[in-house]
Amino acid sequence: MKKILNYLIIGALCLCGARSMGAEADSASELDSAARSLYMVGTFKNNKVFLRWAASTYPHWMRMLKEGVVLERYEFDAARYSPPVCKRIPITPFLQQDTALLSEMALHDEYAAVLGEAVYSPDLQLDFGGFASAPDWQSLKARMEQEALRFVLANLACDRSFPVACLSGMGYVDEDVRAGKYYLYRLYWPAGTTADTAVQVPADTAIFFTRQEAIAPLGARPVAELQTEFKDGRVTLSWPHSPAGEPCVGYFIERTESTAPVAPRNPASLNYPKTARYTRLNQEIYADFVQDESHRVAYIDSLPDSRTEYRYRVLARDLFGDESVIAVSHPGKDIAYLHALPRLDSLQPDKKGERLFWSFPEEEQDRVEHFSLHVLPAPSDILTGEPLVDAIPPDYRSCLLSREQLPPTAYFYLTAHGKNGESKVSLPLFRQEEDSVPPAAPTHLHAEVDSTGVLLLRWNAVPDKDCQGYRVFFKLSPQSEYVQLTTRPVADTFFIDTLSRITGQKFFYAVGAVDERGNASELSAWVPVSNGFPRPPVPPVFEFDGPCDDKGVTLRWQNSPSSYLRGQSLYYKVDSSDWVLLQDYPKNTPDQVLPQSHYFKFPASHYSRRYTFRLSAYGEDREKDTVSAPFPRIVEQRVHLTAPRPMLLADRERHFVHLQWKNPERGDVRKICIYRRADGNNKADGNAPTLLLAALTDQEARQGYYVDAQVKMNTGYAYRLQIQYADGSWSEFSPEATIEY
Repeated sequence: MKKILNYLIIGALCLCGARSMGAEADSASELDSAARSLYMVGTFKNNKVFLRWAASTYPHWMRMLKEGVVLERYEFDAARYSPPVCKRIPITPFLQQDTALLSEMALHDEYAAVLGEAVYSPDLQLDFGGFASAPDWQSLKARMEQEALRFVLANLACDRSFPVACLSGMGYVDEDVRAGKYYLYRLYWPAGTTADTAVQVPADTAIFFTRQEAIAPLGARPVAELQTEFKDGRVTLSWPHSPAGEPCVGYFIERTESTAPVAPRNPASLNYPKTARYTRLNQEIYADFVQDESHRVAYIDSLPDSRTEYRYRVLARDLFGDESVIAVSHPGKDIAYLHALPRLDSLQPDKKGERLFWSFPEEEQDRVEHFSLHVLPAPSDILTGEPLVDAIPPDYRSCLLSREQLPPTAYFYLTAHGKNGESKVSLPLFRQEEDSVPPAAPTHLHAEVDSTGVLLLRWNAVPDKDCQGYRVFFKLSPQSEYVQLTTRPVADTFFIDTLSRITGQKFFYAVGAVDERGNASELSAWVPVSNGFPRPPVPPVFEFDGPCDDKGVTLRWQNSPSSYLRGQSLYYKVDSSDWVLLQDYPKNTPDQVLPQSHYFKFPASHYSRRYTFRLSAYGEDREKDTVSAPFPRIVEQRVHLTAPRPMLLADRERHFVHLQWKNPERGDVRKICIYRRADGNNKADGNAPTLLLAALTDQEARQGYYVDAQVKMNTGYAYRLQIQYADGSWSEFSPEATIEY
């Protein structure tokens, strides 16, 4: 029982949720009222009509088990044109039958036990046994619903065994038929509602029409060609799925040894033997449920003997348990292809040249037609050209190569050609003659540069016959290291390069030769090359650690390192004014060292200003080839001026002291603070503390006077001023002004 369930569950994985007897899957819902719910097929044989039907979904199947279906037969007599005779055939629902019938059938029919498991088992627990590659049952259970699994297993059991289908109420054999009559069978649901599912089941009808007539005996029908592919001890069989268009539940594959030709049984049967003992290869039904686009079924068999011819045939089993031959193959035997690669071992000196040795497995020597030897100048995945030596017998393991056949540098490939058209190529064997003498250095190297910066190098070829090519080198200066421009030797005596148009720097080129052994020559003389266009030098760079005070600032920088520098210029501007040339440093000679600092003294007429400095480097063309330092030097001047000394006037009659002063010409006064010291004994001796008297802002500060009415007789007073400007800076305190009141 477990064994048959193991096979059926593999098929159930492919058919879960599908309609019985080849119907399309309905994944939208369990019950689709727009789809058919009953399907029926039939056949006529042995003066009987065999009928087989099924429900489309699990709810319909459950209703069929509980309530059954209605089967009516209509008999027609076409000769008399009489009305059809209707006969209602009773179909007992499966769940209303005695379970002893199922138990008795299960003793000799395993599919009856499968049906019982699908219907009565409270929880299906399947053991996959020897199927090591089958999925775990727990993961399968997570993907499949219990109802769908029961539904599929029950239909598979009925498909594989027609008696089980009849017992389950899904099949019937009508033995009461007469010759010359037409019969129409009609199957439909009884009216009503399914109580368990509470789903309204629409009335649905399935029909089958037939006439009693003679049919071809089993095995006499035309059969298709069974395609075979013999290879490496196996044969792959391929045949069309259900070639006759009839429902098929599975196949049996049989094999026989192909002996002497025998008389054909049927002209359309591909001459399969009349008397041949076939061996059945599969005891369980073989069903390929997953069909590809070709709609063909495939099967692989291992051949018992590679030297014997075999013939195969395929039998299909229909829904009613009958088997018939649907495909027969032509005789064939195993084709042994090459698998091993020849291996090149060594090249050894010989009196007439060198002998090449290789090895190949003796057990595959009978599969070799011949060997061939290719010689290539470089390793390659594709062998091109004619072989150096062809048609080497399969039992040879060496061949002699003359000195004329051996190039100085070569890669040898040996190919084993099989008797069935296949070939196997060995890994390459590299050969190189010993040679340590380098070629001569190239001479007369010269360069030409056009207006677009394209450089053309030319040189004379070296006289060495084994010269493989040339390598081009360049460097940035005579003292720097050189770099190779070419990735592989250049066969020509010229080379094209492109010079950058944004620089006028000189480059130095040289050429060297290399032979086929890899020996490199000395380099040719170095040739300086420039594009001939003046270019701007590299810009200088300011340093930001120069000291700065209220009198001036020291500017420091790093000069431009360019060899085509012609001078540097230092500019400045105040706030948003225009640039003013501060100092020019021309380079009179190439070796002249330019200064790297400059002291700028702030003009006396400027107060609290923002200075910006720019340092530029220029080349030959001062208008075009000029570059400035990437970051300008910005300096904020902070000058602390002394406040003006106030003039004092005492009015003793009206009891006040009048202070008057002259504001700075800058005009950006924000606040004026007045400080006062009061001394007794009519003297300002400096012993009393100085206190803030008033803080004048805005318009008051700009008036230039103040009246101190808080004075006493016979007291000496000292006054000082301090000014705050609009930029937030403060002036120094003014000189002290004294008065006796």
